[in-house]
Amino acid sequence: MKIAWVVLTCCLALFPDRAEAGGSLEVEHYLTYTSKGTRSEARHGHLRINATAVPYGFERIVAGDQSFAMYFRKYHWGDDGYHRAEPPYFPPSSSLNLTGKQIEKGYVLGGERYQNTPDQWIYVEWKGGRAFVDPQFLNTLIKDQGIRTYSPFAPEKGSGGFVRPGGKDAGPSKKSDEALKSLGETLKAP
Repeated sequence: MKIAWVVLTCCLALFPDRAEAGGSLEVEHYLTYTSKGTRSEARHGHLRINATAVPYGFERIVAGDQSFAMYFRKYHWGDDGYHRAEPPYFPPSSSLNLTGKQIEKGYVLGGERYQNTPDQWIYVEWKGGRAFVDPQFLNTLIKDQGIRTYSPFAPEKGSGGFVRPGGKDAGPSKKSDEALKSLGETLKAP
């Protein structure tokens, strides 16, 4: 009996994500490239949470102990999409508790983590709002809050990704709507 207990304890220590009952959080950050190996190489960051792709539209995402920010490019080279945030950001905690109705809804608006927020919920920020959300309810949050999502690629120009018309080469976007509007106007120009 003691041997079984030691083996079980060791397994739980080695695989803590699998030890949680009720849902773990699996975060996959991966890159795709355009013009790889050239001086115009661009890296496009993508996120999958629990095997579901996270649409572009959030300026910041915190999933477990990982923090990501949306980046835009000014030129045809550089980083765009979701990349690890530098420095990482983690939202503050609250002394309040979620109600059963809020948990059932799948998300709660606000920037503080409630005491009983489920471990598998993630934190997201977008222009004009922020929330804690169960990844399964991400599309519901997007629809309910009218969050604008967009494609990372601009095939008309062949850029292969986001190109921010002004500002820094890469960094979290604070003016994503203006950048997208300007990009749209640029793409329509002859």
